[in-house]
Amino acid sequence: DYMSRNYKQGKGTPSCKLPVAKNPTNYFRFSVICDYMQWLCKVYLTLSNDKNVELKIKNFITAVKSKRPSNVDRYKKEIPDKALNQKQLDYLFDIVKPNSDNNPFSSEVQKRNQLIMLLLYSFGIRAGELLNLRISDIDFAHSTIAIKRRADDKSDPRVNQPLVKTCERKLPVGETLMGEIYNYIIVERNKVKNAKGNDFLFITNKLGKTVGMPLSMSAYHKIINIISKAHPELNELSGHMLRHTWNYEFSRMMDERDEPFSEEKEAQIRSYIMGWVVDSEMAKIYNARHIVEQAHKTSLVIQNEFMERAI
Repeated sequence: DYMSRNYKQGKGTPSCKLPVAKNPTNYFRFSVICDYMQWLCKVYLTLSNDKNVELKIKNFITAVKSKRPSNVDRYKKEIPDKALNQKQLDYLFDIVKPNSDNNPFSSEVQKRNQLIMLLLYSFGIRAGELLNLRISDIDFAHSTIAIKRRADDKSDPRVNQPLVKTCERKLPVGETLMGEIYNYIIVERNKVKNAKGNDFLFITNKLGKTVGMPLSMSAYHKIINIISKAHPELNELSGHMLRHTWNYEFSRMMDERDEPFSEEKEAQIRSYIMGWVVDSEMAKIYNARHIVEQAHKTSLVIQNEFMERAI
């Protein structure tokens, strides 16, 4: 009952009178507590003489998890409201397409801004992850991009350093997208004054003391805001909506598979690509390599489909 309440509303109101949170929220809260309880059991019972202790813990946790509220089709119910539909995506990529009549940006930043949208769309990464990308994070030989955590990075000159809030990971990059990244770096980025002064992928082109410096969070939001004003269908656009879009597309593709993954495996693949903490059960640690391989294959399928629409 305590977990089911919406504590963002009714500050100061008794818990029993608070509105009820949605099922996906309850499901998530309950799952986190179950994971903690499982860890706690293992910590306290690891030295037990009972040979069946692991089975008993498993059965106990399974019984507790069975009390979670229904979470069936949670992504289909929750994500579409925040995900972009195909019509909106068509407008978006027409607007950011270089030399498009609808492109509101100067020619100097059109390729940069298009690549920003392509990366947000293809990987579902957060703004902080995007703005922390360095050229050295890109492995052209093995076609991967590394998402790394660099809190309090002394080499980052930005006053408000964008932070990576997710787990570190490597994501595969398809041939088409890698070509776009390479061309941007070699042709567009190298034209910018002071570009060689840092390793950040996205830099500011605006003349002045910040030219060639890493793109700031405020500049990123300004780009999104300009795009949102370029067409009425995009008036509520945010970068995070592309993360929701990725998750919706992922769920759709999982539903359409001839041989669906188990719910557990689907969650593991999604968590890896999104940078969320994967359930820490030992079996999943030993299965990590296979999960990463499946995550890479799935990410490339989604990305290649995206690139066919966007380029």
